[in-house]
Amino acid sequence: MTLTAPRASTLGSLKLAQAQSLLREHDVDAWLTVVRESAERPDPNLRFFTDLDFTWSTFFLVTPSWSAALVATFDAPDLVALGLFDEVATYREGPRAALLQLLDRVKPTRIGINMSEDDALADGITAGLRAQLESMLAETAYAGRLTSAGPFLTELRSVKLPEERARIQRAVDETEGMFDRVRERVRIGMTARDIAGMFHAEAEAAGVRVAWPVHHCPTVTVGARAPVGHVGSRVMLAGQLICGGVLSTTVTTCVADPVLPAASVAE
Repeated sequence: MTLTAPRASTLGSLKLAQAQSLLREHDVDAWLTVVRESAERPDPNLRFFTDLDFTWSTFFLVTPSWSAALVATFDAPDLVALGLFDEVATYREGPRAALLQLLDRVKPTRIGINMSEDDALADGITAGLRAQLESMLAETAYAGRLTSAGPFLTELRSVKLPEERARIQRAVDETEGMFDRVRERVRIGMTARDIAGMFHAEAEAAGVRVAWPVHHCPTVTVGARAPVGHVGSRVMLAGQLICGGVLSTTVTTCVADPVLPAASVAE
């Protein structure tokens, strides 16, 4: 078990503090996030705190007054250096014993995990990981204590901190500037793909990413017959209406994201 240094004031630490305060309101004693191979199969809720990825099964336990992470030994150094969680525990041959020790520290009666039937962003745990977790807790005091953290996670994502709102405003300003500059360069004879390409060039020049997969962000619809929501090769003619879909700089609450976080902005 490694005690980490006091938390620096980062967006990740602020979101963690917000999560701890919200747990009390949602009648959840502990919030448990479980990931593995997170670069390939990420849990979006991990990005509230860090952009680190973890190879082996990893557990993040948050209570109203304490937080801990349980990671495989080789995944630990970067997480310890982050200084975000109160304690970082490690394991070598299997996480079950260490996980139970962490739970025994707080003895939660309701353990919220990232599963939801209604909110995809709150549904981060895979079926396999959930089965693994239930197997670890079988025949212990914590069997049957897992519950959905969905309502808690929805509020954590929806209620923006002042620091998040400032980032969103920066993104709105950046995106509106892109629309203004592209609008001046649109000409008869261009295709929807040409116009989308100008937005992509703007985003690249600003050092930001678009919000959705690049092949349909932004969506550009030229004329009444073009399929909505797709960028095609239809040529713009005089008198046609152009619908510029949604172009965004990157929007996340990831604290370590080096690019400008932002919200979706439509024009």
